[in-house]
Amino acid sequence: MNTPSFQQFTRSLAALFSVNATTLVGGILLPIAVARILGAEALGIFSSASALGLLLTTLIDWGYETRIPLVVAAHFRTDISQCLALFRRAQVLKIVLWCVVAVCLLSFALFMTKGILREEMSLYAVYGVWSLFRALGASYIAALRGMEQYSRIARLENIASLMLHGGCIAVLVVSQNLLLALLVLPCVESAKMLIAREFVVEGAWKEALRQVTQQKLSVRDMWCALREQAYFVAIQALGIVESRAGVFALMLTTASAQDMGFFGAAMRFPIALRTFAGALFTMLLPSFVSLQNDSSAHTANAQQQKTLLLQALVLGGGIAFAGSFFLFFAAEPLIFFVYGAAMLPSVELLRIVAALFFFQTLSNIFEAFLLARGQKRSVTAISSALLGVFFASVLGCFFCGIALSTPLIAYTVCGLGGMLCYFYGRKTWQIVHQK
Repeated sequence: MNTPSFQQFTRSLAALFSVNATTLVGGILLPIAVARILGAEALGIFSSASALGLLLTTLIDWGYETRIPLVVAAHFRTDISQCLALFRRAQVLKIVLWCVVAVCLLSFALFMTKGILREEMSLYAVYGVWSLFRALGASYIAALRGMEQYSRIARLENIASLMLHGGCIAVLVVSQNLLLALLVLPCVESAKMLIAREFVVEGAWKEALRQVTQQKLSVRDMWCALREQAYFVAIQALGIVESRAGVFALMLTTASAQDMGFFGAAMRFPIALRTFAGALFTMLLPSFVSLQNDSSAHTANAQQQKTLLLQALVLGGGIAFAGSFFLFFAAEPLIFFVYGAAMLPSVELLRIVAALFFFQTLSNIFEAFLLARGQKRSVTAISSALLGVFFASVLGCFFCGIALSTPLIAYTVCGLGGMLCYFYGRKTWQIVHQK
């Protein structure tokens, strides 16, 4: 495999970023429509149901969204059966996990409501079905990422996102019923899953898949699948905690609702821009793996990886620096335009956390390189150690009665992002320059 040109690199990155941007815009417009049409109470129920659906999807996926591109990129040209064997274990395990989690949540709901399910449980059920289709479809999308078919991914995801959010809003406007509107979600998600499956199993994959599905999976196979994903699940969970570290810290220090609101308003901007860092990670992971497993000479592969890493750092780091620079100097008009004059105290916090976008982007570049080189233990150890020290310090201050101001939390969170970027970069430097 040849190193992708700078033009190919930017085209692939733009395609994946368009997917994240479309999903982000749709995710903003749908809650606004719910609030304007049905009111604050419906928005609260919708928010809790959607949060539950995302939590279920993350849990059911069990880290395969990261693992599948690694395996597919390494073997889809040489050993299809190995890719499909992993694929089948992933899909069966996701269905089993979904059944277990669904039973546990239903039992908990019956216990909390004393056997009488509330009306909003129907909304939770819709998101529960959506989470299953979403998790199963994520495996097919991950396989397409491993094959580096970014244009197909972009077209499919963008069309599905437009139909999903646009359909929900259209049904909501016509019916004035939240349940009917949300029924669009599993319908679109299941259709997207089936189309993605057809993209993956076309050609030689179709016959290989037929042979793999005839093999029986034992309980031991499922247990091994659970264990082998441990690091990837941990990495996924640690990433979620790291992105919300400041909010969790404020919750632990019993901050006022007002302080939480100011901090949340400031963090909304770097979190939104994080979609760019996510697109960069999504593209780089299979590209690094393909180069790592190319049949060319080892020295040629190493040089190609260095070239790709340099391209990512130049383009990604440049855009991230410009974004952080913009957030710092445009903080006041951004806060005023989006939230209004009442939230102007968030301006100072936004200027503090503006650098997070830069650190997160570089961290994702280094993390993709490290995972491609089989350094999942190092990634888990670095992130868990830094987050452990951070939360231990917060708890220590809380129990010792030391007050932590919101700006101090913001500075600490930004420092945490910088430290994570430094240690990932240091490990990457050691690997790149090892003899």
